Amino acid sequence: MANHVSSYISFENLSDTAVAFLDGLFPNYDTPVYEVLGKIYDKTEKEMDEWEWWSENVGSKWLTFEDVSSGGMSTVSAWSAPVSFYEALYTKLSSLDSPELEMWVRFDDEMPNFVGVWGMAPNGYDYEEYVEEDHYQQAIGCVPYVEDENGDWDHVDDWWDKFDEWVDQEYKYFTEGYEEYLEEMKNE
Repeated sequence: MANHVSSYISFENLSDTAVAFLDGLFPNYDTPVYEVLGKIYDKTEKEMDEWEWWSENVGSKWLTFEDVSSGGMSTVSAWSAPVSFYEALYTKLSSLDSPELEMWVRFDDEMPNFVGVWGMAPNGYDYEEYVEEDHYQQAIGCVPYVEDENGDWDHVDDWWDKFDEWVDQEYKYFTEGYEEYLEEMKNE
């Protein structure tokens, strides 16, 4: 069974054109995935319906859309975070009169075997942090589950709160890093 990876994408500094594009991208839950991807990649279903294309251009075996609007996007993919999709979406939205676009993504594997964040901003600035389960305690300060005395696995109540705190801290690093990046560009 493939692990499902949930991604939650947010946007800042969208133009009216990009807002209209996102708000019309996924008109209802019956909208085929190839219709949505076709608008982002400017491709036909036939051009996209190959494993190699998915691997190179999406970064996962498959991708579904849970919610899409200018307020944010939720996706589910197989096995990995669809980083190539994030990059393509950023490129598409930037091309729609959004030169100051900032995009932020948080993702988590359903187990969770891994979690992470990804961000992109103008002038080629990008940010990614990926944490595998062996490093949760060190990076996040908590693990999602523990084994009890009977050998059963119990979920840790604090996991999602600690994960949210970690995501918030990473977002702060992303924005601070971008400000430093812009300062360095001014000084060159």
